[in-house]
Amino acid sequence: MALFFRSRWRTVISLLVAIPLFVTMLMHSGDAMAQPSSEPRIRVMLVENAASVTFKTLGDYELLNEYTGAAIASPRAGEVWTISRQGSQVQVVRGTDVLGAFRGPLLLQEATGALSLMGAGNTVSERTIREGVSVISAGGQVSVLPTDSRQLAVADKRGTSSVTVAQAGDGVFSLEVNGTFKRYRGELRIISNGGGLLAVNTLPMEHYLYSVVPSEVLYGWPEETYKAQAVAARSFALYNMRNREFYDVCPTDWSQVYHGYDQERAATTRAVEATRGEILAYGGKPIEAYFHASSGGYTEFAEEVWRYPVPYLRPVIDPYDVNNLYYNWQVTYSADQLKDQLARLNYSFSTVADLDVMAMTSSGHRVKRLLVEGTGLQGESQRMVIENADQVRRALGLRSSLFTMQKETDPAGRLQQVTFHGNGWGHGLGMAQWGAYGMAKQGWCYRDILHHYYKGVTLEGNYGRN
Repeated sequence: MALFFRSRWRTVISLLVAIPLFVTMLMHSGDAMAQPSSEPRIRVMLVENAASVTFKTLGDYELLNEYTGAAIASPRAGEVWTISRQGSQVQVVRGTDVLGAFRGPLLLQEATGALSLMGAGNTVSERTIREGVSVISAGGQVSVLPTDSRQLAVADKRGTSSVTVAQAGDGVFSLEVNGTFKRYRGELRIISNGGGLLAVNTLPMEHYLYSVVPSEVLYGWPEETYKAQAVAARSFALYNMRNREFYDVCPTDWSQVYHGYDQERAATTRAVEATRGEILAYGGKPIEAYFHASSGGYTEFAEEVWRYPVPYLRPVIDPYDVNNLYYNWQVTYSADQLKDQLARLNYSFSTVADLDVMAMTSSGHRVKRLLVEGTGLQGESQRMVIENADQVRRALGLRSSLFTMQKETDPAGRLQQVTFHGNGWGHGLGMAQWGAYGMAKQGWCYRDILHHYYKGVTLEGNYGRN
């Protein structure tokens, strides 16, 4: 049987077994047999304000100029491509060959095409095909190849031939980030924006979570911890899929940590799939399910950690959060080091004379308001109040705002150093990951974990579209 693979870029002919049938790949645009997916696609900012963007591919990809819709080229596996700004356009270079300058944005996406299997021939071989494929037999019967199996067998009197079904997202690209190539699923969009190039990874929500969950929690934790993290991360991502023009989330803990394809692990991927589409909702809408590493034993009201109340981010006593990593930490600053640390958040002093706690959060454990006294940059007496618990934590460069202070002065009463003793790591809102671990170890399921940390919420399937 001759195998014909047609795409915009190439025609490949190889041989399979000799039974008469015809196979056609279903194109995504307009085919009545294609099944639309309800799974959202999320946009992750990988690089911003860059002078250039460098990538490689593994799999069948094509580079498009989104402004015209025209194809630029089909990158081959392993080729190094560099995109850089050239005036108001972006220049495309393959290796050392300049292919031209384009208005853009540019889109690197997996290639699609038509696949046909036709009778006649007696050589057996193997071929990878895409999901969404139908088979038309000699008698005219139409069957859709199953997508839950990755290996399909085609047989005749001489034996069988193996055909691998390549599912969407099997292709990966490598993007150079901080001097190192990191692999990602999905598409790469490159936009000339403001001070440089913006590189955005667009991919299905669940593939995104394949990387987020093992990036956020430790491998080897109980499965229920992974499931709780998957639902919280999915809810957070879905909530944020409406706030920015070019991307939804960033890959750091300013959103949630995303390290791409190489971070994926089998156990965490299973937990993502076991909760596929499940989110936390409040009032029928996805919640911004904040989480942090360790609560120190207590979580807080959102308005005391930040500025505004959030109905589902309420304080809980957290006896399950017990660990040796983030409890009983200690940080000591000299008066000069304290001045330099405060200056990083624009609390500018020439000298720091004293620190005083003005208010605690409702739990009674986190510092909500801190008074800093000293001398201003012009030599004037200066007092500054740091408001809300998370700002206190960031201004002092501490793991959490759950701390006590020990101050030391010289014989003249001048501040010499301050030692902070504390517990926990993070802002103290929503789910504590070490608390989730502790609950799972005691036999609680992921639903119990989520309802412990998020108040008045419901668990809903199908991304809240039920």
